[in-house]
Amino acid sequence: MPPEGDTTTTQPPTAPPFITGAPIPLERLGDLLVALRKERGLTQQALGDRLGILPEAVARNERDRYRGTGLERLVRVAKALEVQILLLPHGEGMELP
Repeated sequence: MPPEGDTTTTQPPTAPPFITGAPIPLERLGDLLVALRKERGLTQQALGDRLGILPEAVARNERDRYRGTGLERLVRVAKALEVQILLLPHGEGMELP
């Protein structure tokens, strides 16, 4: 307990940032993940270390813009980059219960 008259507060930890704004088409997700890695100053080696994969695998994924990569891997990459991927329903008949 802080001493009486102490007005300092402890800030709760913040959640990973969300990508906000207009939805990003799935075919652009790979471009975004590559840009985020570079923006955060991470090398392919550093991202590979966070994911437990070789940097060559990161390079291959980025070269292919993550096309054909499973959702589980995409979520792991996003988490390693400290962002979240939110999937939103789109179109008729796609409403969630």
